[in-house]
Amino acid sequence: MMRQLNMLAVDGPAGAPVFAGQCCFAVAEAHGIEQDSIAFNALQTCAVKGPGERVRNGEPCLQVAEEHGICLLYEAMDMLEMIAVNSCAGERVRNGESCQLVAREHGISPLFMAMCELEYIAVKTVAGARVRQGERCQVVASEHGIHQSHSAMHDLEMVAVETSGAERVRNGECSALVALSLGISLSGGAVQVLSALEMASAGAIKRPRLR
Repeated sequence: MMRQLNMLAVDGPAGAPVFAGQCCFAVAEAHGIEQDSIAFNALQTCAVKGPGERVRNGEPCLQVAEEHGICLLYEAMDMLEMIAVNSCAGERVRNGESCQLVAREHGISPLFMAMCELEYIAVKTVAGARVRQGERCQVVASEHGIHQSHSAMHDLEMVAVETSGAERVRNGECSALVALSLGISLSGGAVQVLSALEMASAGAIKRPRLR
């Protein structure tokens, strides 16, 4: 019953001032909403829908979150960071700026979903285009702030595989040497794709028949 009452407050007298810009902690305390409750999480979501406009206009997520009482480890923080990714932060990455620099200046955590989305944007646009033109994956990733252990790096390496790597292996080049020349890690999934192609190509060679 208490949970239902709290949610009613979020949908009405508690949610409205938070949407208007008041701090979640102050509003929650005034309405008796516990900070470890589902209702408090919902209250923070209301905060994102209002002050999220500040993030869309370029203000850092961390600053906005602190001022409006949005906890860094709550779902609402993901929502706030994604507003930045889908607006000004993502646009900067599309224009060629480093994902890590953009994330730092927009207060986006390097550990969660929004950072991965920034890296995917880079791979789908400027970073991927550079690899298609023949630049090495590791160099491009470093300059665009794509972390070597993130899944976006695999996607970037697969761009190189699909652009020229696979064809070179099918034409008889060693998969490991091709990977090295394209800046593809020898411990990742992309080099395994090249290795599989190499094995398949070798297996397709038929032995000459004795006459």
